[in-house]
Amino acid sequence: MANRELINITKFLQEKGFEFLEGLVTLLSFSENKRLVTETFFNEDGKLLTDRVLYEEMLTEEGELMFLELANDWFAYIKEDHNRSGDSKYLTQLYKNKKAIVDKVQKYTQWSWALGVSNHWAIGINNPKGNGYLEDSLLFTAENTIEGKALYVMYRNEEVGYEVEYMEYNRTLGGWDYEGEFRKYAIICQSHNLSEIENTVQSILNPGEENLLKFIQYGYWYVVTNKLMAGYSNYENGELLYFASTDKLFLEVAYERQLFKITLARVKHSITKGTVIIHSNNIEKSIAYYVETERELVRKLETLSCLSNEFV
Repeated sequence: MANRELINITKFLQEKGFEFLEGLVTLLSFSENKRLVTETFFNEDGKLLTDRVLYEEMLTEEGELMFLELANDWFAYIKEDHNRSGDSKYLTQLYKNKKAIVDKVQKYTQWSWALGVSNHWAIGINNPKGNGYLEDSLLFTAENTIEGKALYVMYRNEEVGYEVEYMEYNRTLGGWDYEGEFRKYAIICQSHNLSEIENTVQSILNPGEENLLKFIQYGYWYVVTNKLMAGYSNYENGELLYFASTDKLFLEVAYERQLFKITLARVKHSITKGTVIIHSNNIEKSIAYYVETERELVRKLETLSCLSNEFV
């Protein structure tokens, strides 16, 4: 984890003003009690140590997942009214809400692959990492509706193990013939080694072998464009880095002032597959987040794509 400075207490109070002191004390005390941080920021008498700095490496595993959002929402709340600075009940409710989201994401994604997905592919089912599967269980699906391709991962049986089915459809009037014979069909991998199966799937979803950022997704988010590269940060200001859509939702990432701006939106009318232009009159509801690091970006993309109905 990067040793990023999250809260420099002296600088924070200089910039925000001492009217935020009580709110900061409430937040840091609460974070210690909930074990979101590994160190204390108070002396033996309970006084705030104003020369201390909270670094990212001081966050616990749970703190990594929620502290920054908890802090941002808490400070936005008390900014409206500084009399709220000691409102620990509100802070507790914020924490419970965020923990519920974190727990749901972990529950829903624990058996899923994190993959780098290139343009035109959409992952449907993503549940290959479990155990005790019945024979002929369908574990993973992906479709490319522009090129008429599909990919399935099956668990066949104890003898065969897992297999990857690859298919290409024939063209019919204005679309693909999903009911007739395949133009091409092949079992491209059979193995008891799930890592080998995963590597085969990844090679199909990212044929250019680009260093695409990997994150968990499912639910047929159709990827229109994906320029998110792992370990890369030299993006241009205002550049569209990622856009994916379902029938009535879209998820996009743009780069603004050295931050990733993530937007999730619900629309009134169905989105034309392949477009990245959504008229403002068609947007029913949207929510935007700004994150700084790749790690935060991955967590937020997984949360918004897997639990989109919780937000919009």
